Amino acid sequence: MSDAVAPPLRSSPATAAAVLALLAGGAAVAGLPGALVGLVVLAVRIAGGPVYAVAAGQVAVAAVAGSSAGPEPLLALEGLLLAVLVGDLVDHRRDARSVALALAAVGGAVAVAVAATRLVAEVWLATVVVALLLALAGYAAHRYTVVRFELTHEH
Repeated sequence: MSDAVAPPLRSSPATAAAVLALLAGGAAVAGLPGALVGLVVLAVRIAGGPVYAVAAGQVAVAAVAGSSAGPEPLLALEGLLLAVLVGDLVDHRRDARSVALALAAVGGAVAVAVAATRLVAEVWLATVVVALLLALAGYAAHRYTVVRFELTHEH
């Protein structure tokens, strides 16, 4: 599904539920800054696709990062943000394999982030570990897209 023709939020019940959970959960774990993350995601998702909403949410989470007391609220916000993408898969892909793979990927990313924050004494080092994980996942998604849509002759 292309983000250029994203379906309205009212026809995406799982995505809508995830966005509302982000709004409520963000307020619960991070107060007003967390609620603002939810509002940003909601506004962008109404105007565009879920990928744009999550990208805007990442920017909002980065802005909230300075005001949080520790990694737990940020991890909760990230988990709720990723639920928006999983909700979109549930709404529009509907095949169990895609949803299971997305849940496994999200679960793995959360596990690495939690382990990094618990096992590493320095926050900057835990941030490097999580950033490397996200960079690897982003590169893998990029390569998959390039090969899947035949944007290169490498097969």
